Amino acid sequence: MKMHLLAALLSLSCAHAADPGLAIAVSNTAPPAVMQAANRVLQAVPQQPLLALFASGGKPAGTLDTQALLAGPAEARSLTNLVVIGLPDDPLVKACSQREARFDPEGVVYVFGFGYFQGDVGIIESERNPFLYSPETAKAPYSAQVLVITGTTPAGVSLATDAFLRDGIINGVAANNPVHRPQRSLLESAPWTPEWQLPAGVTGPGGPWKQIGVTLMGGAELSGVLEEGGELPKSGARIKYWRP
Repeated sequence: MKMHLLAALLSLSCAHAADPGLAIAVSNTAPPAVMQAANRVLQAVPQQPLLALFASGGKPAGTLDTQALLAGPAEARSLTNLVVIGLPDDPLVKACSQREARFDPEGVVYVFGFGYFQGDVGIIESERNPFLYSPETAKAPYSAQVLVITGTTPAGVSLATDAFLRDGIINGVAANNPVHRPQRSLLESAPWTPEWQLPAGVTGPGGPWKQIGVTLMGGAELSGVLEEGGELPKSGARIKYWRP
């Protein structure tokens, strides 16, 4: 039986003069399913741990249009935590993407470390806000992050939203079972599916620490486990905890 791997990451916040607020962006012309996904994220702000943390400096009153945000004043997109929801051709999704997913016209997506997929596939990525750490911002007064929720289709975006809101997935691939792989790759890892769950008995450090995100490990990380431990895990997860 293939083993599963878990790793816990602990993160201390730094004291700043101010904290960034939260902006949630989706195109005004996005398909209905993508708009619904963005509204679900907006409604989840008070109770979803990472969203609540992102919004500690200011909660969004509604969603923003991705095209308008990208074309508007730099401060509106750089001095905030961003959650961007949209299809891969959305210009703000492109601007915030980590370039680890490659989409082709035939509906196949290759995600580095996870392999090839076809059908309704969602992708979740998180990283530092690229606009804050860029020449358009003279000085970063605090740290700000970006979370991108995208997918091959509107249904794929909905899957990625499910993975984030239900299980806190902040980096990884989401798919339905059975997972359709049109071809094999040297680096592969199992995606999140609606049946996914952390192994029983996983507990955090307790006290003031809060679980704020789960990153699904890709094949590159898992191959390191093979070299060190002699067995290739089917999947792996890194869990991030935070305390004030």
